[in-house]
Amino acid sequence: SLNNLQLAWFDRWLKGVHNGIEKFPEVETYYLGAGKWVPDKNYPASRTSYRSWYLSAAPGSGTSLYAGSLAPAVDGGETTVTLPWIPVNGTCSRSTTQWTAGLVSGSTCENDNRPSELLAATFTTPPFAAPYAISGPIDATIWISSTASDTQVIATISDVAPDGSSSGITSGTLVASLRALTATQCGSVVADCSVYARGQLTEPWHPYTHASQVALTPGAPTELQIEIFPTTAVIEPGHALRLTIATGDFPHETSTLSTTVNSAGGIDTLYVGPEHPSAISLGTVSPAPAS
Repeated sequence: SLNNLQLAWFDRWLKGVHNGIEKFPEVETYYLGAGKWVPDKNYPASRTSYRSWYLSAAPGSGTSLYAGSLAPAVDGGETTVTLPWIPVNGTCSRSTTQWTAGLVSGSTCENDNRPSELLAATFTTPPFAAPYAISGPIDATIWISSTASDTQVIATISDVAPDGSSSGITSGTLVASLRALTATQCGSVVADCSVYARGQLTEPWHPYTHASQVALTPGAPTELQIEIFPTTAVIEPGHALRLTIATGDFPHETSTLSTTVNSAGGIDTLYVGPEHPSAISLGTVSPAPAS
């Protein structure tokens, strides 16, 4: 367990107990879903290769406002999805348990995000026939427009069980007006500090400064690069991977006053298809560790 590893490390380097902790692997990663620790020399895992899953209009599972699918390549024609700005969406979700320090622990919301998906758009893979492992940071490239000058987009990755329950794995968010990737101070150089793997964006890095802020042009399709927190997980056979796009995750991602004023009453449009290829880029570990 993590507690045992921490105690062994402190015993060795603070108390001088020769317990062999220095012989442990450089990295011990816990795989959600598989429920096990896996030794490695790197994070993301050494066997990680990056691939994209594209948002598709092909029908997918889910009881959301819009239930599309995730495909390994761009397919079909251009489709748009309408999403109203709902800043209090997401109250019944795993993130609420996390960000209230467990005050609502034990509720059905803790292990099933379906209530928060009702007013969102979901995109789900078919069930996997073999274990599918992911590791590291995740980038969501999302094309949107809004009738307002700003909006907030929340992207959530979930594990969908055969019974339809949707267990949140990780998520990320971006205020659209703070979408810039450049003008970031990287040491003494102003540059794009994002992380790329073989030329593919895997971890967007935004300045989040007033100087970098650019309002949306109402109605104009705009590309957002959303940083989704790194994770490591195994999607077991019979389970599916889901991306949920929403405009609120309360109280986790409560909008600031200025974002609320600039987004209020807005209707967002999510673009899917070859002209605006919304997608997620994530690290895939092969072979996946056994449960």
